[in-house]
Amino acid sequence: YASMGRLHIEVEDNGKGMPPDELANLQASLRISAEDFSGCGLWNVNQRMLHHFGSDSFMVLEASEWNGLKVSLVWNLSTNGGETNGGEKDV
Repeated sequence: YASMGRLHIEVEDNGKGMPPDELANLQASLRISAEDFSGCGLWNVNQRMLHHFGSDSFMVLEASEWNGLKVSLVWNLSTNGGETNGGEKDV
């Protein structure tokens, strides 16, 4: 959905979820530098969002109302970047 000039994509499940401390650690791991990166698909997606949509883009991990995990991807609609023409970035 779009709200206040931002596009939001939310994905959630009804799995077993995770304890709040593990969820906080996973959220914090998204900010780890590439040199300290230890392998997480969510980190990779977050880095791609930052590269294509800028530093105003972000990912939020939280408990789902269905007891699982909810992942929200958010970026500005006014961003001029993004992939076009076979992966080349607009400038």
